[in-house]
Amino acid sequence: MSTPSSTLPGYGLAPPTHDDALAFLARAVGPDRAAGVWLRACADAGTPRTGLDVDAMMRVAEQLAQQEGVVGVIGKSLVVRVRTYRLLAGMQGRGEGGR
Repeated sequence: MSTPSSTLPGYGLAPPTHDDALAFLARAVGPDRAAGVWLRACADAGTPRTGLDVDAMMRVAEQLAQQEGVVGVIGKSLVVRVRTYRLLAGMQGRGEGGR
């Protein structure tokens, strides 16, 4: 099994993707509403809908986190996941990473 190059060695953690976010949203609010929520958050964040880098994903996650209800909870979860990825990637970049 191959792992994406963005997966952090020693942690197995990759940054969330738009597919991850859409899957979380679809489970919570249904696929149709999830698609609309995602498109709106991307537009509000000024990002493309797909192929987001870590910084763009953070902007979209922050937009989602501002929503009410379950969408906001999912957004906050994505923010935590992006922050965790950034922190661990930064530690590895300084030679502090790995378990």
